[in-house]
Amino acid sequence: MNFILWFSAGSTVCVYMLIFLGGLVTSSGQGLSAGTEWPIPREGLLPTASNLLEYLHRAFSGIAGVLILVTAIIAWKNKTRIAKALTVFAILTLVLVSIQIPFGMVVLRTELHPVIVAIHNSIGTTIFASSFVTFVMALMQKR
Repeated sequence: MNFILWFSAGSTVCVYMLIFLGGLVTSSGQGLSAGTEWPIPREGLLPTASNLLEYLHRAFSGIAGVLILVTAIIAWKNKTRIAKALTVFAILTLVLVSIQIPFGMVVLRTELHPVIVAIHNSIGTTIFASSFVTFVMALMQKR
């Protein structure tokens, strides 16, 4: 079984959903609905109807982070002909996520300052691109 393929695909889909949910949270005005506390929202671990989208965004960020971490670990241990490039992009994705996670906290603490939100969105898009390249390389490796 090709775990790198499955985890990189899962990472890519999860990051896409995370960006989609982030857009919903922002456009629906729910960006601060769970408060500025981070990582655990002010109401605790269970969402309410008024902050469900924000909770889903935070939950998907955790899931994406774990999938990206596992993808990077598998890539690091991979010993195939394109493993070096695959590993570079998997590690790049992990580094970007490591930057994005605390940046999400900054977004909340600055109460959605437009410049900070724009940077947050740009990093997220770059994470998606890097994750997608990792997935494509994992597909190439399968051949």
